[in-house]
Amino acid sequence: MLFHRIGLEGCILLLPPGRRKSAPVCISMDRSGNRHQGAIHVDEASTRLQEFSNPFGVALASDLSSFPTSPRRVLMQYVDDLLLACSDESTCMEATKDLLNHLAEAGYRVSKKKAQICQPTVKYLGFDISHQRRTLREERKQAIIQIPEPKNRRELRGFLGSAGFCRIWIPDYSTIAKPLHESTRGTEKDPFVWGEEQQHAFKDLKKALQQAPALGIPNPEKPFSLFVDEDQGTAKGVLCQNWEAGSSPWHTYLSA
Repeated sequence: MLFHRIGLEGCILLLPPGRRKSAPVCISMDRSGNRHQGAIHVDEASTRLQEFSNPFGVALASDLSSFPTSPRRVLMQYVDDLLLACSDESTCMEATKDLLNHLAEAGYRVSKKKAQICQPTVKYLGFDISHQRRTLREERKQAIIQIPEPKNRRELRGFLGSAGFCRIWIPDYSTIAKPLHESTRGTEKDPFVWGEEQQHAFKDLKKALQQAPALGIPNPEKPFSLFVDEDQGTAKGVLCQNWEAGSSPWHTYLSA
């Protein structure tokens, strides 16, 4: 399995010269994902913007819907980051050329700096993605591990927000972080509680993050197993799927 990661340069649409002088319009989408031009008028400086979020989807997804895929070449999109997964090197090279041509014809520019072409492991959304495995990148873990002890609720919430983003990699996250969440209660005028219990939880959470295991990539065509437990008011679970030799059976650690 090989991967190709493509990042677009700000999702800027390069309008043909004949259209750049036309009346400024914004591209809108309806509930079915169909685009309509002329629905919203915008200023001239905004006419080159192509990618935007809205309640029903994004414009880029519509442009990618006509890109041909198959079980041997799968395309995934997150905002302006594209991930192309292929079964072998020749398929990956062919699909990469097709995708670049497809984007160029639609008016997009690709970032050469972000491109990772035909690699067994690629960086995508802060994770390392490889065949049937996804791991937290070391720089992401170190950025959280190096956060100093918080001195107030605002700093503690910032730490919990960063650590919580990685919670599916941490078994029993809720139990470990419980003393920290309790210290976020109250107003900024109330005394900030930071004692030995919170210090231990702070260190334990960093240690668990440092030891975060690789997680598998789910296969929706294969059966799943969900194991759950309850301990002192905390619900725990792990989603598993052991269907291929060499793949990680653990997909997600759950706790609440």
